Amino acid sequence: GSDSDDDDDAAAAKRAMSDLTMEPPFLIKPAREDNSLGISLVMSRDKILEALQTALQFDDELLVEQFIPLGRELRVGVIDTSDKKGDGLEFLSGMEYFLGHKSQ
Repeated sequence: GSDSDDDDDAAAAKRAMSDLTMEPPFLIKPAREDNSLGISLVMSRDKILEALQTALQFDDELLVEQFIPLGRELRVGVIDTSDKKGDGLEFLSGMEYFLGHKSQ
């Protein structure tokens, strides 16, 4: 991105950091990004700003989720089939992501 975009991301990250009340470890990720782009595993407070800036390069809305050791990150497509018999949802094949401590 341009220097102006980088400055905007840095300012937005500082604003987001002041609103953040969760304590590490947690994941910060773009709310509307595909393929786990922009995700950071934050294990300490000194990594929060960098993680926010990374995620903001991909989206202006972010998710902060508690890190669950040995948890699994899955990407699954879901189709609303409420006009057909059944429960109204069809789940497509999934993909599992691996995010380790070195991803900080």
